[in-house]
Amino acid sequence: MLTREMLFDFHGRMRRRHWWLAQLGVAVGAFVVFVVASYAAAAMNARGNVAATIGFGMIGTAIAVVIVWVNLATSVKRLHDQNLSGWFLMVGFLPIVGNVISLALLGFRDSRRGENAHGNSPKYPADAAAVFD
Repeated sequence: MLTREMLFDFHGRMRRRHWWLAQLGVAVGAFVVFVVASYAAAAMNARGNVAATIGFGMIGTAIAVVIVWVNLATSVKRLHDQNLSGWFLMVGFLPIVGNVISLALLGFRDSRRGENAHGNSPKYPADAAAVFD
């Protein structure tokens, strides 16, 4: 289950399944909210209510900020799960190949076993206990 800490906190580790669920949930939620806000803004604009149109634009901007934050937080934790720094997300700025590398790391690469600098493995919790036995 996805919790508030999983979606908004930059510390810790995240399993691949939870990352995909977060991405899917954000995408579906953003689509629904932006469609509703766009239709409402268009309806208010057609009536000449500029203040309401600006208000819906501000709501859309606030939602976009939340979406970016959630995507960054979940992606950083996904990289932490592989014992990589969150700064490794910068590779996504490389044209074409950067997006392929990012998707491979975030969406398809398995978790590192055991404990690392970012905490215990959420996928293999028994391995962390075995290290200290």
